[in-house]
Amino acid sequence: MSLRLHATITPLVFFLCGVVGTGLLYQTIEANERQRMRLESEITAEQVRLRLEAWIDARTALVEHLGHQQFHDAEDIEQNFRRHALPFVESYPGILALNYIDSLWVIRMVVPAADNAQALNKDLHNHPSPGVVAALGRSESSRILTRTSTIELLQGGKGFATYRPLIDRQGQMHGFVNGVFRVQQLIEACLYEEVLHERFALRLVDRDGDIAYANQTSGDLGNKNNLIVIPVRIVDKSWNLQLAPTPEYLATTGTSADEIMAGLGLLLFAGLAFVLNLLLTRQEDLRQSQEKYRLLVENQIDLVVKLDAEGNFLYASPSYCEAFEIQEKDLLGTNFEVLVHPEDREKTRAALAELAQPPHRSYNEQRSVTKTGIIWQAWTNAAVLDHEGKLEAVTAVGRDITRRRELEDQLSLSRKMQAVGQLAGGIAHDFNNLLQSMLGNLQFVEQDMQPTGQTADDLKEIENGIGRAMGLTRQLLTFSRKQELQPKLEDLNTVVDNTLKQIRSTLRSAISVEFEAADRDIPVRIDRGQVEQIVQNLCENATDAIASSGSITLSTTTRALDEEFCEKHPHLQAGDYAVLSVKDDGHGMPPEVLERAFEPFYTTREVGAGTGLGLATIYGIVQQHHGTILATSEVNKGSCFTVYLPLEMGSGDEKPAAKAKPGTGNMELILLAEDDASVRELAVRVLEKSNYKVLVAEDGQQAIDVFTANQDEVDLVMLDMIMPNVDGREARNAIVALRPNVPVLFASGYDPTTLEGEGLPTDLQNTLMKPYGITDLLHKVRQILDQDQLPQ
Repeated sequence: MSLRLHATITPLVFFLCGVVGTGLLYQTIEANERQRMRLESEITAEQVRLRLEAWIDARTALVEHLGHQQFHDAEDIEQNFRRHALPFVESYPGILALNYIDSLWVIRMVVPAADNAQALNKDLHNHPSPGVVAALGRSESSRILTRTSTIELLQGGKGFATYRPLIDRQGQMHGFVNGVFRVQQLIEACLYEEVLHERFALRLVDRDGDIAYANQTSGDLGNKNNLIVIPVRIVDKSWNLQLAPTPEYLATTGTSADEIMAGLGLLLFAGLAFVLNLLLTRQEDLRQSQEKYRLLVENQIDLVVKLDAEGNFLYASPSYCEAFEIQEKDLLGTNFEVLVHPEDREKTRAALAELAQPPHRSYNEQRSVTKTGIIWQAWTNAAVLDHEGKLEAVTAVGRDITRRRELEDQLSLSRKMQAVGQLAGGIAHDFNNLLQSMLGNLQFVEQDMQPTGQTADDLKEIENGIGRAMGLTRQLLTFSRKQELQPKLEDLNTVVDNTLKQIRSTLRSAISVEFEAADRDIPVRIDRGQVEQIVQNLCENATDAIASSGSITLSTTTRALDEEFCEKHPHLQAGDYAVLSVKDDGHGMPPEVLERAFEPFYTTREVGAGTGLGLATIYGIVQQHHGTILATSEVNKGSCFTVYLPLEMGSGDEKPAAKAKPGTGNMELILLAEDDASVRELAVRVLEKSNYKVLVAEDGQQAIDVFTANQDEVDLVMLDMIMPNVDGREARNAIVALRPNVPVLFASGYDPTTLEGEGLPTDLQNTLMKPYGITDLLHKVRQILDQDQLPQ
């Protein structure tokens, strides 16, 4: 009886133990399944967020890029906007349209035209969505990129629009770049994988609670388990991304093994082995699922890292490790600041400190230290909060912006040079008028007195001083690009060699100067005097950099510049260039000085020892010759300046033009218009003394009036280029309209080729550059009058 009872009770106990064990395992598996699905949904939602933000940022950046094109004017926009915009629309899916909106808020150009014709010529003041008017108003007042909320598009459907002002090079606004994005089209182009939509229901909700996008499987997300809601940045505002697995996908993750285990409870060991096998299988499925979405992170170009609250690495993507040439295992547990440039660590800490406050996101740009050098990176940071809302970790996505920062620095220098150049040009113009009066009156004194002895020496010294002042004026005009160039075909080797012969005696004897000339002629079309000034200034700077003794080495060669090199220097075009290098072994320059080397009026010399215009002038000369100059330097090792000039393929058999012979007048009548009284009186005195009759005007309008009253008698019109009321160009147009064949002589302190507008002289031989001497004026007047008397 007891054995029978034992035989009954023992299997029963074993069965009951099997049922209990199976039940416990079943509950454990279900909990793991829910955790796996939750984790998979979170990873998927985070990946969708990263992709959407990067996708939309790339397209709004195109709008920003078009706004930075700096078109010359409205006509330039009309002619070239479509050419700039069309490649972006064709290359970046998801862009519905890139439009040009004029300053009256009317859509004047749509790209592409075929799908957006209904929006053309629409006045956005009348747009049915008030968000459009608000966004345009913000963009117009702040001159930055703005975005609308979800609106009904003119092309149909829901979407949003961005607006970026178009600013020309003079700072004038000529309308807006308008990016139009249909949300459905934009997101479907980004999230194109069918498996994603089969497995998950997606919904994008804007800040007003309106559904901007829902995929076909979204249904009612409010009642779904495993619902994930995270913020997504759309340009400059956050929307909510709602994501949950579909019932169909949840059904595929289940298995009948659970029911089988309950039915096979009496076979405890077999059931346990089966359950164990099932558990391991499901764990492998989870691992593979995690690996699949991990690959999405590890194979993207952007850098992804995760840090703990103290800034120590918890994760670093392969792209990050590749950028710094460090393995992930060497990074984990170390602090990220060791890779940040020391000068940028404080602002990087400040950006991370912002994560403790809503919206728990921040952005910063920093220099990072890699094994190959310093690079610029932009980082978007997001906080990971614990259940108490405290900072637990930081996830950050970054990208290399070194190229962008280099272009920004070049643009900043160009703008600074342009601004100071305009100031220098204006000063030089007024200074030229003063020198004109001084030089002319001095020459009159010399002609009238015929001085000798000490008086002649004193007057000669005054004339030399005027000559030095004229040289400084030319330097200012060269720097401001308002000095007339006289380019001729020259051999660069010959120019450098001759210049060195002239300046060797001025250099210290303890400094050796070597010239390593190319083994063949290097033809360049240059203003010889300007290039000689480049060589002289660079040699003088090299001499100042050498404390006692040392060497200066000049060399010439040729080089073919490719597109990659020219992309770093946008003002250059790919092709063959002549290269002049000047290298010294002096004290060199630290990085902060090298960065400002070409800034106007920047000098490290003592007060009174330098103007700070030397390298800035060289920069201006090289730019006028359509070339560039680069500098490298290392403290205590020396500096090297390299000049690139376009190589000219042609003959060097050009001959200088013969000068016109001076002569007196035959009582010809000359109309002289000059706003500077001293220059005007001087010119009248010179002309009348040389047997010419002169009519005088103080500005362009007086010149027109005087010519109108005497148009049949005037033999020559002499106009100052820059005058108040009506300038010389406008006066010339009005005078030629009255009498087309009247000869006109311009006088200017600027190179006419640097001025803009109608009425400029097409022949520079009819231009007299200030300051001019008495002989120069009489030569030019006689030359033009004699040409006008030749048979036509």
